[in-house]
Amino acid sequence: MSKKIISITGLADYVRKVVNLHPRKSDIPIYGQQELVYRGLYNRNYTLTPSLGREVSQYWMNTLQTKETELINLAQQKFPTIFKDTDMPVLRLAKLQHFGIPTRLMDVTSNPLVALFFACFNTNQSQITGNGIKNEKSDGRVVVFSGYINSGYNPLANAIADTARLGGNVIGDYHLFYHRITLQPYFSSEVFPEDKNLKAREERFRERTARPIILDVGDAITRQVNQQGKFILFPNKSSYNTALKRWETREELISMKSNDKSIIKEIIIPADLKERLILELARIGISEQILFSDNTDLVCKTIVDSMKALYYLDR
Repeated sequence: MSKKIISITGLADYVRKVVNLHPRKSDIPIYGQQELVYRGLYNRNYTLTPSLGREVSQYWMNTLQTKETELINLAQQKFPTIFKDTDMPVLRLAKLQHFGIPTRLMDVTSNPLVALFFACFNTNQSQITGNGIKNEKSDGRVVVFSGYINSGYNPLANAIADTARLGGNVIGDYHLFYHRITLQPYFSSEVFPEDKNLKAREERFRERTARPIILDVGDAITRQVNQQGKFILFPNKSSYNTALKRWETREELISMKSNDKSIIKEIIIPADLKERLILELARIGISEQILFSDNTDLVCKTIVDSMKALYYLDR
């Protein structure tokens, strides 16, 4: 096991290890200080991929990402008062993510205990039953990132979040994609009239959006507040077409591997500790009922399941 990957023996050991982690020193002081964010993975083998990029088919037209525009449009058509056209693109994606639409956002948190909960708790199935907590035999993983936290109003982030509308998630001319971006109101602060070299501005934009970006969208969504949630926003890949002598947009998201420079530590959560950790986390205020308190159905179900666990253990 490399020094970047460590394991824990319990909650106290986890706390000891995370409090000794520190963000990297800022390489660009004008951007402020780097901060730590965490992502809990129920299975240590899960990839660091946003929901939009997980459904991959050998036929690219059948992947979710190529349908990103349709997903957003259909959601807006059904619920125009929730997914408003007047929203900044980043906020619109955050709302879509909240309501279960696959997006190019990957959830992370600034609270390492919340990340530990998600590394132990399978959100895809009910965990608490009349016989206690179900636990699949798979190790979990908490990934620790160090990076700059960007505002949800950041023009670069909003340009990436607007990719489906402006670029259509197809192979295309990057110059045309950038031209459409410069016409957007949210991007006005990034357009420098004194810089007449459009090609140089375009290249600067492409370089600055070649990696995932950590975002804070504020307190617009209750669940984000409770989970101390942040997002990592994934842009599309770009490549240089030597035959046409131009940069092109691609139809796939940038990937993130364990050796990504933003990852400073990976903490393995042994499968046989998960049940105990969930119970211990609940004692210190980190539970499904707290983290998903805006989900009325879930909270009521938790009340019933807890009662069953107390009085129907023999059933």
